[in-house]
Amino acid sequence: MDVRKAIVVFNILLAAVALLQSGKYNSSPGLSQDMNEITNIAKAEHMKGVASALGYIEPSSEVVELATPAYSPFSVPRVEKVLVREGQRIKKGQALVIFDSLAKTQADMRRSWIEMNGLERKEKILVTKTKRFEILAIQGAFPASELEDIQIRRLETTTKLLAAREDHNKMVALAKDSVLRSPLTGVVFKIFTKPGERASENQAVMEIGDTRNIQIISEVDESLIHRIYRGQNARITSVNRAFQGSYDGIVEEIQPMVRRRTRLPMDSYSDPDRDPRIVQVKINLLKPASEALDRFSGAKVKVFFGK
Repeated sequence: MDVRKAIVVFNILLAAVALLQSGKYNSSPGLSQDMNEITNIAKAEHMKGVASALGYIEPSSEVVELATPAYSPFSVPRVEKVLVREGQRIKKGQALVIFDSLAKTQADMRRSWIEMNGLERKEKILVTKTKRFEILAIQGAFPASELEDIQIRRLETTTKLLAAREDHNKMVALAKDSVLRSPLTGVVFKIFTKPGERASENQAVMEIGDTRNIQIISEVDESLIHRIYRGQNARITSVNRAFQGSYDGIVEEIQPMVRRRTRLPMDSYSDPDRDPRIVQVKINLLKPASEALDRFSGAKVKVFFGK
C-alpha cells in the first residue's frame, strides 16, 4: 500500500473511532450502515496487495450431469417425482429422482417372480420323478415311453425357467434404472427437468458436483499476471454479497495461456474499449474456507493477491 492509500485508510479508521466514541453509532441505524461500509472499504484497501481480479467458485472435481435412462431411442421415461432441491447436500447412492417407469416395472417384476417360482417348483417335482422312474425303467418296472415323456416335460420346464429368470433380471435392472441415484457425495447445483416432464435429447435431468473440495478460478488481466506466482497468498470476498467476510487461499496453478475474457465481465476500472485478455489462475481455499463456501458454487468473487 502506498503512502496516499495508507493516509486514506488511517483517516477512515480515525473517523470510525470518532463515531464510536461519540455514542451516535449505536443509536442510529443509518450510521450503523455507514460504519459497515467504512469497515468494508478499509478492509478492501488493506487487502489489495499487488493485484486483484474477478473470479468464481467451482468444485475442484468435475461437475456431473445426470441423464434419464433410455430404454430405447423411442422410450424415455417421464420424471415422476424429484426428491431433492437445488443447493441440497446429497450422499453417494441417495435417490434423487423417480421416473414414471417404476410403477409398471415393479408390477412386471411381481408377475415374473410368481411365474419363476411356479416353474421352479414344477422343475423340482419333475427332477425327482425323473430320477425315481429312471431306476424303475432300468429294472423294467416303468415304461420307457412314459419316462421319455417326463424327461421332455422336464427339459421344457427348465427352458421356460431359464427364460423367466432372464426376464426377471431384466425387470430388476429396469426398476433400478427407474430411480436416479447420486454417484457421489456432494451438492445439487441445478435441476433441469420437473415432475411430469420428459428430458429432451442431450439434456440432463440435473447437475451435481462434489463440493468437499472447492477452488477459485480467477481471471487475471494479462498486464498483471507477472505479479502472480504459485504459493502466493490470496484473499477472497463476495462481489454480490453471496457470503459475508473474506476467506484465504493459496495460488495453486497459473494457466500457460492468455485468452479472451468470456465468463466474467470486465472490471469497472478497465478500459471498455480495450479487448480484454486474461490468464486463468486457480486458487485452492484453505480448509475452513472450503467448508464454508461449498454451497456457493458459481458465485462471483473478488480476489486480492498478497505480496
